[in-house]
Amino acid sequence: MLVVLDTNVLVSALLSPASASASLVTLWQRGRFALLSTPEQIDELNRVTRYPKIRQRLNTALAGRLINDIRNLATLVMPPLPEVLVSPDPYDNYLLAMASSRGCGLFGLRRQARRAQPEHI
Repeated sequence: MLVVLDTNVLVSALLSPASASASLVTLWQRGRFALLSTPEQIDELNRVTRYPKIRQRLNTALAGRLINDIRNLATLVMPPLPEVLVSPDPYDNYLLAMASSRGCGLFGLRRQARRAQPEHI
């Protein structure tokens, strides 16, 4: 099964090791599903984990490990991606495009984006 995790899910996993987000990351690391990512998402995760308010709350070694795991173990979807303009957060459109291009599930996007009909993606 192919899955796209919103960057917020990945950050939540780092901040809350007992969370549902952390469980999803653990399931991926144990091979229960294949994670799709893009260089853009890896850059975003790298940037967000360096924000002072986030950085003070997480283990930077674990953040670096997760970023490296994604870079080395996830299935990277390389640009260009199809144009998708349905997310309430325009910065999430690339996640929807990635999921749409591979016909996979999404976790962590706002309800409106998750309910977007495939013909609109």
